[in-house]
Amino acid sequence: MTQRSLDDDDALEDFAHREITLDGMAKVVHVAGTGPAVIVLSEMPGISPHVARFGRWVRDAGLTVYMPSLFGRDGAVADADEGAAVFRRACVSAEFRAFAGRDGGNRSSPVTHWLRSLARLAHQECGGPGVGAIGMCWTGNFALSMMLEPAMLAPVLSQPSLPLDDPGGIEMSPDEIAAVRRRLDSEDLSVLAFRFEGDRFCRAERFAAYAEALGERFVARVLPDTAANTEVPSFFAQHVPTPHSVVTAHLIDEAGQPTLAARDEILAFLVRRLVEPRTSAPNPCHPAQEDPMNEDKRPVAIHALQAAVRTKPSNYPEPFASRMAGRVIRPLGDVFGLSNFGVNLTLLAPGAVSALRHAHRRQDEFVYIVAGSPTLVTDAGETPLQPGMCAGFRAGSGDAHRLVNRTDHDCLVLVVGDRTAGDSAIYPDDDLVAQLGEGGRWHFLHKNGDPY
Repeated sequence: MTQRSLDDDDALEDFAHREITLDGMAKVVHVAGTGPAVIVLSEMPGISPHVARFGRWVRDAGLTVYMPSLFGRDGAVADADEGAAVFRRACVSAEFRAFAGRDGGNRSSPVTHWLRSLARLAHQECGGPGVGAIGMCWTGNFALSMMLEPAMLAPVLSQPSLPLDDPGGIEMSPDEIAAVRRRLDSEDLSVLAFRFEGDRFCRAERFAAYAEALGERFVARVLPDTAANTEVPSFFAQHVPTPHSVVTAHLIDEAGQPTLAARDEILAFLVRRLVEPRTSAPNPCHPAQEDPMNEDKRPVAIHALQAAVRTKPSNYPEPFASRMAGRVIRPLGDVFGLSNFGVNLTLLAPGAVSALRHAHRRQDEFVYIVAGSPTLVTDAGETPLQPGMCAGFRAGSGDAHRLVNRTDHDCLVLVVGDRTAGDSAIYPDDDLVAQLGEGGRWHFLHKNGDPY
């Protein structure tokens, strides 16, 4: 993605500006990309360059972005006074329910009816399994309200801030939240949510209310205040006194930063839910096989999260193969026809492991943590890893290793290994030995030499 200034107005020239009329109401929607649809709902005071940057990240993940204009000047860097004026107008707008009111009643903002219709339209236009949405700040809970539309599959709530007068309110009626909970359970869906620990507008009480209403379907991420960017636009500097905007103004765009890891987790969540699996290339843990794909048809570049998922979950024999549940491998190197080494993008769901603990005799291995916090297990013990950390394992060292995800959120790991012929692998914790044979196929034996 081309680097753009976040201090100047964004012309949004790489988006199509469409006026879409739904339910008798017309709104401008900025659309870009290909693939299944994701509706990006801006925070206060509007579609800022930071919000547009996030939309482009979603687009570059292989998804179609629908970014509706709900308030403020599109693409503008609003100063403190302009942003405050946008906020005041929104507070009294009939489209939004900013306050719970004296009766304490939680009800969805009226504009969410229009947004559900937009989700339905986006699904018709883009296809795929369904639609995703991310709401931020003022619109944070809108993504959950949109789950009343059957096309919605992947809701992300970033610092949901309404109602303003009830820290534990969730801006939905009891009937609505019960309907969403039934759908989450019946369709095995989840809600991903983010906030900073000290956020004054999205407090712990709100996440507690979500957890009570949605149970284990609500997946919460709370970032430390020290992870927030301190160089923010004047609106935030004057009116938002605490860390708040996880993937926009308070995001630090540097490897290893928790906010960047949050962005990556959101993108992985959206792609996993919305991009349909495709037939994959051969396993890059083996020497490369002849690929019928013509060299002229190979892509110049792809987004890694759109690479095909390996269709065979594991090469291990049982009872070991079933222990790889929750591991999803995308072979990246084979997409480009690499033959001397393999590259995998490996997603580890909570509780999943990267492999049985093993060591190669002739092949080097290397891992880089993209997102999440897996634990590296080696002969020396356990080492907690964070995004931006890496580890390498020399051929013949005998240091058996693997990664274990003991957290409650996904981990994303880049795994690189060479394809030296004649390799073998030992598994000190299991009755297993592996030998690389002719044609790049692994043969698995018991330690007494008997084949599986």
